[in-house]
Amino acid sequence: MTYTVEVTDTAGDPNPANWCVYLVEIPPVDGPGLVVTATSTAGYCDLNRNGEITYTITGFAPLDNLEISILDNNNGLPPTIIETIAPISDPYANSYLALPGDYQIIVRNLSDNCSDATGVIIDQNLPSIDI
Repeated sequence: MTYTVEVTDTAGDPNPANWCVYLVEIPPVDGPGLVVTATSTAGYCDLNRNGEITYTITGFAPLDNLEISILDNNNGLPPTIIETIAPISDPYANSYLALPGDYQIIVRNLSDNCSDATGVIIDQNLPSIDI
């Protein structure tokens, strides 16, 4: 939103025809904005084979409503909402278990409609074989 500031200089003159009026528009200033980062651990060698994505979100006001989704770049399906939360402090961090693959963590601030996304890859945990 742009603000307009009006200053009227009367210079002590009671006649409005002699006054000077100054108008200045003040454009909006962009803040640091919403930022999401993510890291991963390789898939485990257990029955589920899940790896873990750890994500951190910054650049929001306390109690803003954040919608966090994951997009699997391998299957072409729409993003899946992981959680919707109103954190009490910035930054907010959490984790999500997923199979090895190429993903995006997408965060949308429902309070001001800002969004950010980051890519993350979960590697397969393959045993090494020495011959």
